[in-house]
Amino acid sequence: DYSDAKSMFTKTAAPKINVVLKNRTAKISWAKVTGAQGYEIYMSTSKSGTYKKIKAVGSTKLSSSKTGLVKGKKYYFKVRSYTKTGTGAKVYSGYSSVSSVKVK
Repeated sequence: DYSDAKSMFTKTAAPKINVVLKNRTAKISWAKVTGAQGYEIYMSTSKSGTYKKIKAVGSTKLSSSKTGLVKGKKYYFKVRSYTKTGTGAKVYSGYSSVSSVKVK
């Protein structure tokens, strides 16, 4: 007899990101990750601090903006991609490297 069949999903690659600052708005962009069904963008005010998810976007969107940044502060961003299982659960990649901007 055979056991029940199980599905497996492989993680997608971590995105490579770029962050550009213009007029107190950070534009976060990343390269498309093969197999990704979406991306989540995270931000912190400390490189090793707690990161908060600021946005989730679909697989066709490869950038996002964060407005209202405060003068004199430094902001850190990272992104991860994900795929979904048949039950809708998300399987995440690792995080991208951290990229930062300082608002002048």
